[in-house]
Amino acid sequence: HERWGLDRVLFHISDEPNGREDLASYLRAKASARDLLAPCTIVDALSDAEFYDTGAVLCPVVATDAVEPFLARGVRELWVYYCVNQNRRVSNRFFALPSSRNRVIGHQLFAYECAGFLNWGFNFYNSELSRRPIDPFVDTTASGALLGGDAFMVYPGADGKPLESIRSKVFTQAMFDVRAFHQLSELVGRASVMELVDTDGHGGRLRFDAYSTDPLHYLRVRGAVNQQIAATLL
Repeated sequence: HERWGLDRVLFHISDEPNGREDLASYLRAKASARDLLAPCTIVDALSDAEFYDTGAVLCPVVATDAVEPFLARGVRELWVYYCVNQNRRVSNRFFALPSSRNRVIGHQLFAYECAGFLNWGFNFYNSELSRRPIDPFVDTTASGALLGGDAFMVYPGADGKPLESIRSKVFTQAMFDVRAFHQLSELVGRASVMELVDTDGHGGRLRFDAYSTDPLHYLRVRGAVNQQIAATLL
């Protein structure tokens, strides 16, 4: 699989299987692909903690509004995701949301030591179920099926080059935040970084559904992290 670069590719079997009624079907589907995908990495969007308890999904990718039971179970290598359904309280990047609600995901990924983040979609320029193409400069909702901003982060540019959106730039800064937090933690220890990151802005702990909505908070934290990195390296 390394010859074809498959060691860097993630596969998935299903999308949000749940309940005992889905278990047998999921296991059959997984078994049918086992010899084809071994030893590739398989992840699955899964927000049913009891389904996870069966051991059927080894690497769950959990919706950010359903993550608490998985955190309570101490799941290792936990991934999280959001899409159109995560539209209340938690982070997302819809047009109608403030940039602070977009950028906080970087703080959350670091604070909860998440192994990865899955985001749909990057450049879906079609109507629901891909029945017809749309013009994303005119139609931002997959022809009314999704909330504005869910289906794509970039716009089609000349020569196949994507045009960035404000949302994509803010999300990029969130990912840069994660990298800066990890770099500083290697220099001064994770606990020191958490003193800056682990706050909801109101004196409580940072949660996936409780965080600062002050846009300056994220600039101040990143500035403090940058200063500490620079001071340590000089």
